[in-house]
Amino acid sequence: MTPATAVKLGKLCGNGPRLWLNMQTAHDLWEAEQKVDVSGIPTLEVV
Repeated sequence: MTPATAVKLGKLCGNGPRLWLNMQTAHDLWEAEQKVDVSGIPTLEVV
């Protein structure tokens, strides 16, 4: 989803482009969380 497409869909549906971009971002993040291996990255701890 490009910003231009989001603007067009937002106008067509009457709900604005932000909803469409937020849905695309949520989808992209979900896909990355499924595919990216983070097992070798330590989590920092506050001391």
